Amino acid sequence: MAALQAADATCSLAGIWLALGPSHGPQAAQQLRSILPTVLGNADTDLQARVQLLLAQALLADASTADLRADPAGYAVALNPVCIVGQCSVFLNIMLLLTPMHARVSACCG
Repeated sequence: MAALQAADATCSLAGIWLALGPSHGPQAAQQLRSILPTVLGNADTDLQARVQLLLAQALLADASTADLRADPAGYAVALNPVCIVGQCSVFLNIMLLLTPMHARVSACCG
């Protein structure tokens, strides 16, 4: 129970980091990655969703559409921790929709 309360607090702090601006995305992502296994393994779906959404926002905070199109595989690799424990992020799918089909295949299938 204490671990989930700490994870919830960390999630809130990461949201505050993101609210400070895109340059704080790496700090928020680091905090969220540290709680991801606990959250995906033990938390309710509300906290899981909040963490996954904030992590995707943190990883994409300073990315432009041009950046995503130029290096889709790099962003797919960066978002890959969201897909642990068999729960894939909606934002990974959205990011892949921004890329051409050949880039989607290479980003997903290596």
